Parts: sequence; C-alpha cells; structure tokens
Amino acid sequence: MQTEKAKEQERQKFIEEIIAETREDFLERQKQRLFLERQWELNVNFLNGNQYCEINSRGEIYQKNANDYYWQERGVFNHIAPIIETRLSKLSRLSTQLGVRPKTDDDTDVSGAKLAEKAIGALFDQVEFSEVVKKTSIWSESCGTGFYKITWDNFGGMDIGEINGKRVKEGEINIISVSPFEVFPDLTVEES
Repeated sequence: MQTEKAKEQERQKFIEEIIAETREDFLERQKQRLFLERQWELNVNFLNGNQYCEINSRGEIYQKNANDYYWQERGVFNHIAPIIETRLSKLSRLSTQLGVRPKTDDDTDVSGAKLAEKAIGALFDQVEFSEVVKKTSIWSESCGTGFYKITWDNFGGMDIGEINGKRVKEGEINIISVSPFEVFPDLTVEES
C-alpha cells in the first residue's frame, strides 16, 4: 500500500514527464516551422512595401544594401498590396452565414435544423463573426493560413448574481481570429 507521500511523488514525476515531453515537442515543431515563419515575415514585409529584404542562408531576414552605386535610386512600387487588397475586397462580399440541413424529412428534424440555424446566426451576430472573418482573411492572404479559435468568455453574458461583492456572469462563447504565428502544428507527414 503506497503512502500519500509516495503517491504525490509519483504524481509529480508524471507531471514533470508530461511537461518535458510537451516542451520537447514544442521545440521540435518550432524548428520545423522556422522556414515557413520566415516566409510569412517576408510576405508581410512585401505587403507593407518593404521590397528590399531577403532571407539569408541562416534563415534570417535582412535588409539589402540601399544602393550598390551612388547613382542608383531605390524606388518601390508595391505590386503585392493591390492584389491582396482586391482579393480581400472580393472575400468580404461573401456570406458568412452557415446553413443547417435536417438529417431526414421528419418534421422534428426540419424544425431542429431551423432552430440550430437561428442559434448559429444569433451567435455569429453576437461575436461579430464577419469582422473575425475579415481579420482571418488578412492573415490567410498574407501568410497563406489563418485560424479561428472558439473560446469561453467567463465575463460575458448576463449577470446571474454576486459572490463576495463581485458580480458573476453566466459566460458566453467567443470566436477570435488567430495569427499563424501563434499556432505550432505537427508538420511531419506520415506515409502509409
């Protein structure tokens, strides 16, 4: 029979192993993603009109020399920004509403689908989903990818009471746009 102290030590060892494994996995994913991240940074530089930067052999972004000769000028016409702005304009006109289809032709399934569609529409209006889509589209067009994150906001929703002098809210769902710089997916491809 294990004592409480032995159980706690075993639990602590298990937690430390999980932390070490997670940290190791994160560092590996960070290393795998380095080239993609530099390309995203280069894309953002180009989008912002900084056309005179490159990625060197060490994987770092650097600014090219201003002029090789005294008589050279370094003018910039940003060809990328107008293209991306046009694409974003077209994407902003698309509808962000979701539809729900009933599983069968049964009246309960049809009415359930209509109710679900209205609930999703109300949620999209509440979190201003069209604005979230615009932000994610900007990331997607400049870096090639963007993410949506569904979170729980403890401080949203209606008041439900008071505990120790502080107002307590019921909480609500929130949808946010996440930059690709914040996500570290597994980039290894397994062959079957």
